[in-house]
Amino acid sequence: MQLATLIDRLKKAMMDSAELIEGTEQQIVETALSDFSRYRPHTKVATFSLMTNQMLYLAPSDMIRVRTVLYGQSQRAKQPWEQGYPRNLPRLSVIESDENQKWVQLSHYPSESVVMSCGRDFSYTYYGSRKIVNDAISVDVQDESLLLLRCIAEAVKYIAVHQLNKTVSVRNSVGGEAKNGTPAAIHEQLMTQFERQVKDA
Repeated sequence: MQLATLIDRLKKAMMDSAELIEGTEQQIVETALSDFSRYRPHTKVATFSLMTNQMLYLAPSDMIRVRTVLYGQSQRAKQPWEQGYPRNLPRLSVIESDENQKWVQLSHYPSESVVMSCGRDFSYTYYGSRKIVNDAISVDVQDESLLLLRCIAEAVKYIAVHQLNKTVSVRNSVGGEAKNGTPAAIHEQLMTQFERQVKDA
């Protein structure tokens, strides 16, 4: 989905209130996208090379959490009594430094026999944040209206913070029903709708 398309839909949904967010549309989309990623993250694959007895490895910058460890799984297609079957494979967890840098941590360093059988390339899948890349957002077509709804809620929240006494009139989607009221009340309604639709989708 193109960023320009999303911003255009956002402005249309905001109707007359669009002028209250002028110049901040991309910032609003980025904030909404960050929260949207908690519900609809990317699923990605990453690999690092095992260094002897090293427990910490730099995590991808967009990582939210680890999904599955792939390391050693193909070798586990063997029977447990067969030579080369890897026992006691490490688990992965995510930790964050004081500088907000994320790292993946091994539960333990694999034994020499496991490394001999599975190698040093440690692959895993993870849930990642969605980002704007080259003025585009990678999102499933069926989730575009859901992302728009989350952006509208974020825009109304922005108005609530900066224009406390303004009454706003917005649509919950392009061509949807208009909602009128204080920004705080509208934001609450939109977030309730968003969370309901996320569960139903």
